[in-house]
Amino acid sequence: MPRDFSAVVTLAIDAATVEVSKAFADEDIEFRLLKGPVLAAWLYPDDERPYGDTDLLIPATATDGAHDILLRLGYRRRPNVVLKGDRPWHATTYQRSDGRMVDVHVTLQGLEAPTEQVWQTLSQAAGSITLFGHRVPTLSTVGLLLHLALHAAQHHDEEKPLEDLRRALDVTSIDEWSLAAELAGALDGLRPFTEGLSRVGTGRLVQNRIGLDPLHRDEHHNVDRSLEWLAGLPLRKRLSLGLHKLLPPPEFQREYDPRARSGALGLALSYPRRWWRLAAASATWALRKTRTARREPSGDGENGIG
Repeated sequence: MPRDFSAVVTLAIDAATVEVSKAFADEDIEFRLLKGPVLAAWLYPDDERPYGDTDLLIPATATDGAHDILLRLGYRRRPNVVLKGDRPWHATTYQRSDGRMVDVHVTLQGLEAPTEQVWQTLSQAAGSITLFGHRVPTLSTVGLLLHLALHAAQHHDEEKPLEDLRRALDVTSIDEWSLAAELAGALDGLRPFTEGLSRVGTGRLVQNRIGLDPLHRDEHHNVDRSLEWLAGLPLRKRLSLGLHKLLPPPEFQREYDPRARSGALGLALSYPRRWWRLAAASATWALRKTRTARREPSGDGENGIG
């Protein structure tokens, strides 16, 4: 993307952010701006960091109000991207006819704490950024560090989140990272937090200095978490959701498999690919569970009760 065009795009996104921010403020809906212009101003003062949407964290109790406001502003919720009965997603995407998008988060990907606790904790301390003369609230520095590490774990194969993390590591202190680790632990997200840090060299140094266990790193954590959640459902719900996962609607396939958008044949072929991925993930999960069970002491033997 040419530099001048990229600058125009980011200005348009900032203008949309201010519009949504003012509308939320008018309706007393609290929020925190994530990433985008926040990271650009903080970590890229002399470089360009393009971004393509507006990310907002809000309390879960405000989702209905936020939905109504975004509809009034011309946004529409992107449909059919979550399977019925599946785990709630961390964010909902709204898009306008001019291409502008707003992601409304009720938590951060990787945090297992209840959404109410996530909001109460992350909103206690806040920073701010000024866009077009309007003050927009953001996360605190420690909250941003938490978010950057979680984002690097989520998108570990993409350069942009890793570069964001590298730059943040260069301009922050060990004490700030120690506080971010405490925050991750309080919100049940220490494993992905540590995984994110381990993705870059300076992050591994920080990880060691603040005493994070490198064994927290686990490539399969997200898959395990989803499968364990599914296994814990009542049988009827498990069967219903399993059927939806095996045969999701075409809109879902087109959203998450780009090759399904190429036409009828691409859509048809996307289903066997999905079945293979699900089968492989389930088999790997079951194998790891079996190995773990075999390694765990049974409680029998000469040191046991029996």
